[in-house]
Amino acid sequence: MASSMLDVASLEPLVDQRDVILVTGKGGTGKSTLVAALAALAVRRRGAAVAVEFSAYRRLPDLIAPNSGVRVVKIDLDTAVEPALRRLVNLPCWPRPCCATAWCASSSAPRRPCAR
Repeated sequence: MASSMLDVASLEPLVDQRDVILVTGKGGTGKSTLVAALAALAVRRRGAAVAVEFSAYRRLPDLIAPNSGVRVVKIDLDTAVEPALRRLVNLPCWPRPCCATAWCASSSAPRRPCAR
Protein backbone atom coordinates (compact mmCIF):
# COMPACT_ATOMS: atom_id res chain seq x y z
CA MET A 1 0.00 0.00 0.00
CA ALA A 2 1.44 3.36 -1.02
CA SER A 3 1.51 6.07 1.59
CA SER A 4 0.63 9.61 0.63
CA MET A 5 2.89 11.98 2.49
CA LEU A 6 2.54 15.72 2.29
CA ASP A 7 5.46 17.37 0.52
CA VAL A 8 5.87 20.44 2.73
CA ALA A 9 8.31 22.02 0.26
CA SER A 10 5.47 22.28 -2.25
CA LEU A 11 3.64 24.53 0.23
CA GLU A 12 6.50 27.04 0.53
CA PRO A 13 5.28 29.33 -2.30
CA LEU A 14 1.81 29.38 -0.76
CA VAL A 15 3.13 30.37 2.67
CA ASP A 16 5.52 32.91 1.14
CA GLN A 17 2.84 34.62 -0.99
CA ARG A 18 -0.20 34.57 1.31
CA ASP A 19 -0.92 36.23 4.65
CA VAL A 20 -4.13 34.23 5.16
CA ILE A 21 -4.70 30.60 4.16
CA LEU A 22 -8.16 29.12 4.70
CA VAL A 23 -8.35 25.33 5.10
CA THR A 24 -11.81 23.76 4.79
CA GLY A 25 -13.22 20.29 4.23
CA LYS A 26 -15.30 17.48 5.63
CA GLY A 27 -14.60 16.02 9.04
CA GLY A 28 -11.68 13.61 9.29
CA THR A 29 -9.90 14.82 6.16
CA GLY A 30 -6.80 16.16 7.90
CA LYS A 31 -7.60 19.87 8.07
CA SER A 32 -6.08 20.33 11.52
CA THR A 33 -2.95 18.42 10.53
CA LEU A 34 -2.57 20.57 7.40
CA VAL A 35 -3.06 23.77 9.43
CA ALA A 36 -0.40 22.64 11.92
CA ALA A 37 2.02 21.91 9.05
CA LEU A 38 1.29 25.26 7.36
CA ALA A 39 1.74 27.14 10.64
CA ALA A 40 5.05 25.40 11.39
CA LEU A 41 6.24 26.21 7.88
CA ALA A 42 5.14 29.84 8.27
CA VAL A 43 7.15 30.13 11.49
CA ARG A 44 10.25 28.81 9.73
CA ARG A 45 9.85 31.02 6.68
CA ARG A 46 8.24 34.16 8.15
CA GLY A 47 9.07 34.10 11.87
CA ALA A 48 5.58 33.67 13.36
CA ALA A 49 2.11 32.34 12.62
CA VAL A 50 -1.42 32.38 13.97
CA ALA A 51 -3.52 29.23 13.53
CA VAL A 52 -7.23 29.94 13.95
CA GLU A 53 -9.43 26.98 14.82
CA PHE A 54 -13.10 27.32 14.00
CA SER A 55 -14.46 24.03 15.27
CA ALA A 56 -16.41 22.49 18.09
CA TYR A 57 -13.39 20.28 18.82
CA ARG A 58 -9.99 21.58 19.95
CA ARG A 59 -7.37 19.70 17.95
CA LEU A 60 -4.69 22.27 17.12
CA PRO A 61 -3.23 22.60 20.64
CA ASP A 62 -2.39 18.89 20.51
CA LEU A 63 -0.70 19.24 17.11
CA ILE A 64 1.34 22.39 17.71
CA ALA A 65 4.19 22.38 20.21
CA PRO A 66 4.22 25.03 22.93
CA ASN A 67 6.83 27.75 22.32
CA SER A 68 6.84 26.86 18.61
CA GLY A 69 6.10 30.42 17.52
CA VAL A 70 2.56 29.49 16.51
CA ARG A 71 -0.28 31.20 18.35
CA VAL A 72 -3.44 29.07 18.38
CA VAL A 73 -6.75 30.93 18.53
CA LYS A 74 -10.12 29.20 19.00
CA ILE A 75 -13.18 30.96 17.60
CA ASP A 76 -16.41 29.84 19.24
CA LEU A 77 -19.46 29.57 16.98
CA ASP A 78 -21.93 30.72 19.63
CA THR A 79 -20.15 33.90 20.64
CA ALA A 80 -18.62 34.97 17.32
CA VAL A 81 -20.65 33.77 14.38
CA GLU A 82 -24.16 32.95 15.50
CA PRO A 83 -25.18 36.59 16.23
CA ALA A 84 -23.88 37.68 12.82
CA LEU A 85 -25.74 34.87 11.05
CA ARG A 86 -28.94 35.83 12.87
CA ARG A 87 -28.55 39.43 11.69
CA LEU A 88 -27.80 38.36 8.10
CA VAL A 89 -30.88 36.17 7.78
CA ASN A 90 -33.01 38.42 10.03
CA LEU A 91 -33.97 35.71 12.53
CA PRO A 92 -34.76 36.58 16.16
CA CYS A 93 -33.63 33.08 17.19
CA TRP A 94 -31.09 30.73 15.63
CA PRO A 95 -32.06 27.00 15.65
CA ARG A 96 -30.41 24.81 18.31
CA PRO A 97 -28.84 22.23 15.93
CA CYS A 98 -26.63 24.96 14.44
CA CYS A 99 -25.28 26.24 17.74
CA ALA A 100 -24.73 24.78 21.18
CA THR A 101 -27.12 27.31 22.69
CA ALA A 102 -29.83 29.16 20.80
CA TRP A 103 -30.51 32.73 21.88
CA CYS A 104 -33.28 35.20 21.19
CA ALA A 105 -32.56 38.85 20.82
CA SER A 106 -34.45 42.05 20.19
CA SER A 107 -33.33 45.64 20.19
CA SER A 108 -35.09 46.37 23.49
CA ALA A 109 -34.78 43.06 25.36
CA PRO A 110 -31.64 41.51 26.84
CA ARG A 111 -30.27 38.35 25.25
CA ARG A 112 -32.16 35.30 26.57
CA PRO A 113 -32.50 31.60 25.71
CA CYS A 114 -35.10 30.78 23.06
CA ALA A 115 -38.39 29.26 24.16
CA ARG A 116 -38.72 25.68 22.98
